[in-house]
Amino acid sequence: MHLVVVSHACVTDVNQQVYCEIEQLGHRVDIIVPKNFIAPGLTTEPIKVRRWPDFKGRIIEVPIVLNNSIPLHFYKKSLKKIISELNPDAIYVAEEPYSLSCFQVIRNSVPLKKAIGFYSAQNINKNYPFPIKKMENYVYDRSALAISISADVTNVLRTKGYKHSICEIPLGVDEQHFQISCEQKMEARKELSIPNEAFVVGFAGRIVEEKGVDVLCHAMKTCNENNVEMYLLIVGRGPLLKDIKILVTELELTDSVRFVDNASHTDMPKWFNCMDVHVLPSKTKSNWREQFGRVLIEAASCGVPSIGSTCGEIPKVLKTLSMDLVFEEGNVEELTRCLQEAYQTSFSEEDIRSDVIASYGNKGIANKLVEAFERVI
Repeated sequence: MHLVVVSHACVTDVNQQVYCEIEQLGHRVDIIVPKNFIAPGLTTEPIKVRRWPDFKGRIIEVPIVLNNSIPLHFYKKSLKKIISELNPDAIYVAEEPYSLSCFQVIRNSVPLKKAIGFYSAQNINKNYPFPIKKMENYVYDRSALAISISADVTNVLRTKGYKHSICEIPLGVDEQHFQISCEQKMEARKELSIPNEAFVVGFAGRIVEEKGVDVLCHAMKTCNENNVEMYLLIVGRGPLLKDIKILVTELELTDSVRFVDNASHTDMPKWFNCMDVHVLPSKTKSNWREQFGRVLIEAASCGVPSIGSTCGEIPKVLKTLSMDLVFEEGNVEELTRCLQEAYQTSFSEEDIRSDVIASYGNKGIANKLVEAFERVI
């Protein structure tokens, strides 16, 4: 099978790895990416497109308009000629069905009479205004396959009228890149002036209100007041980074909190290995709830257990990983209890890693993607 993938996420090299696994299965993959994409809230300059070392296919860079928006960006020129020249068996638009780029690619691809699939992680039924709703329906009518990351997403797609094939495939993790590493742990702790024997709690992600970093800071304060000494590592950036730093000062946590606001996705194994426990304290908003929580499986692949809130898919993912430290979202007292329990518990790194690879390893995800597309070709 020859698959053409259109994906803004693949400007980041690690996101190409699952397609390397598809190549390893004997298939051909080419990827079309934006040439000038800016990650909203994370970067202010276009991301330089990098190739994952093991990916063999073509990476075709095409300039986009509205380059700092995921749902609103679109390509400056028609992709019909590019896709036609590539002549694939199937086209995978790894974008949400309501996005302008998904509509554009599928509209360009329909005349080529190829099997077309799209991706969705939208777990809330949102009624978009015209013309977005009309474009979304166009995508539904002309796609043979939807890749849904969860049962909630599947329910949304069916409720909105998508009638064709749906294959539920969760997000995956590159088990070769995200590995247990004592060397990375020692390197990270030395860089951050954290003692090797210290207990480190970590957060990784966007610093925005819905990620609940403030709740984690308050829980850390309570732990310290109860004479449970921990360090907190916050890896990420976003519009509330300055506010969180102010909160850390107000809570008198400055000595025990470390910030890393310049990490790339490729660097993340180092920072996960620095942690003894990872926390995803997300909070539901009116228009958002946690769609999956990829950091949970990336941390687990590094042998690190997670604590998570009850927001969205978090408890389901943790249950799959045989983890039960879950707290009611926004509840500082419950999170404090979970942190103290994690502090007193010995976890098996190898068991954690084994569980995540079995359910979410990219090798298995690649197999599922291939099977899904082969059914509709």
